[in-house]
Amino acid sequence: MIATDNRPASTTRPKATNPPPWWQLMIWAGCDFFAWMRLLGRNRFRIHWSVVHVVAYVTVVSLGHTLLRRVQQVVFGRRLARTPIDQPPIFIIGHWRTGTTLLHEFLALDDRHVGPSTYECMEPNHFLLTEALVKRWLPFFSLSVRPMDNMPAGFDRPQEDEFALCNLGQPSPYLTIAFPTIRRSSRNTSTWRGSRRGRSPRGSGPFCDSSRN
Repeated sequence: MIATDNRPASTTRPKATNPPPWWQLMIWAGCDFFAWMRLLGRNRFRIHWSVVHVVAYVTVVSLGHTLLRRVQQVVFGRRLARTPIDQPPIFIIGHWRTGTTLLHEFLALDDRHVGPSTYECMEPNHFLLTEALVKRWLPFFSLSVRPMDNMPAGFDRPQEDEFALCNLGQPSPYLTIAFPTIRRSSRNTSTWRGSRRGRSPRGSGPFCDSSRN
């Protein structure tokens, strides 16, 4: 007989720190100063005292993003304008926690596909200038695992371009996470419809229209 060991194989993957340290890469830390001020202004600067230091940190960093964005435009602007886009994009659409990230990771393994990395999505204003330097000298700013499910994370991992839109100041449901307790109208918040009996889900999350009762 051959004895088998049914115990799960050990893993050296680090455990997630939940919540992550406040100084590590966060959703809005890649905004330039103007996008950041618009986000605060739309929410009437209703900042809780417990996160004043985070707001100050992002504000200072946003000034650097604004400057680097201008530098990147000078250095790469013409090349970007001349870059052809001759292949149709692939969109992965689905509810959270349904495997969209896993599918994204699988597609990224195919050399025929090109997608943005986590660094490019979190620093869309100047990644052409800074990506190589930051990944080499400041890798500790990136999470090693995702806090919600302990899956691998990092600057080089594929990432949702929704984060890039958020950091560029474009309309994004992720912007609601910054001020989750403020009710929003359906004009500003995406709403998932088509639930049972045709009713819209209720709640205060970023994908619910909590202004309707």
